[in-house]
Amino acid sequence: MYKVVLVEDESTVRESIRKSIEWETYGFVFAGEAANGEQALEVVNHVRPEIVITDIRMPFMDGIELSRMLRNLYPKIRIIILSGYMEFQYAQDAIRFGVCEYLLKPVTPVKLISILLGLKERLDEENREAFAVESMVYKLKRYEEENRESGMPEVLTELNVKNLEEGRRCETELINFLKQGTLEEAETFAKWYLKQGQSGQESLVYASWQAMQILTTCTQVVRELGGDSETVLKEFQNVDDFIRRFRKRAAMEEATGRLLKTVIAYRLEMVNSGSQAVATAKEYIRTHLEDFDLTLNSMAAQVGLSSNYFGFVFKQKTGVNFIKYLTNVRMQRAKELLRTTDLTSAQIADRVGFSDPNYFSVVFKKTCGMTPREYRNR
Repeated sequence: MYKVVLVEDESTVRESIRKSIEWETYGFVFAGEAANGEQALEVVNHVRPEIVITDIRMPFMDGIELSRMLRNLYPKIRIIILSGYMEFQYAQDAIRFGVCEYLLKPVTPVKLISILLGLKERLDEENREAFAVESMVYKLKRYEEENRESGMPEVLTELNVKNLEEGRRCETELINFLKQGTLEEAETFAKWYLKQGQSGQESLVYASWQAMQILTTCTQVVRELGGDSETVLKEFQNVDDFIRRFRKRAAMEEATGRLLKTVIAYRLEMVNSGSQAVATAKEYIRTHLEDFDLTLNSMAAQVGLSSNYFGFVFKQKTGVNFIKYLTNVRMQRAKELLRTTDLTSAQIADRVGFSDPNYFSVVFKKTCGMTPREYRNR
């Protein structure tokens, strides 16, 4: 159960949000509420929630200032901003302070639940990764003790901080390759990747750490694709055996190359099997543009896929992420209505899924380079 704190100066809105969601059904506990940022800090300090939902405009301390302070005090807290004022400056400030979502009022229970479940998925994944790291640390300490007891020189078990920093810098490269690389490139990439930490190869502990990092990253990517890592990476479930291979360069290169190929093959299989889901999603978007609550999470549920996997496959097939695609389709439809009808801008906004006409105008100008009125006049 993840704890949620709600910060909103209007008591009726707080009550509505609190009562409209069956929190525990979705894996959450409504842990507290506050009417402004100052009160919120006291509540957060007391209950230590994983998620804070806050209004953006409040007396004494607004949502942006609260977000800034939470980011400094509790950097792991996920923040959702609610606002009736869609201004880009607010959005930019919100992003700068690590806000996860920026939602316009009124927020429906369906929309909020969708966002919360997306955050829950990420929190679950982080908890799994944290457990994997704890296991890794335990194993590394055990290997170090074993080798010291066997009389191996202590220099072989030193773990240089510089080696770890080099390994972490390369982790992004590994993730990008797993998501974009080919089977033919896997062995070459494995050799290149392992050489990045070559200065640490005199350390048995570093070699073990590197093995666990590669295995953990591959597990993470498989899960993001919606797969069961224990099934997809069945061959590599014996962690001790995988780590032992990192004591010899030829064995570590072979094992790493084979692991990368397994993940890439699964990715290609998932992309191909997701073609119909993407086609279904595109048709659903075309026929449901007026749906205010159309999100990545709701669309993934509509086609029966996890949001991570659906988002990945959708971008692979269309070349853009889901939100950008949805916005482009909505803007194309809006331009068509501006050209061919006498509907007002507010009416068109409603027909293409924008509950706030002002926000529609802002997005239209950002996307098309002019306001809806200017487009219609031209």
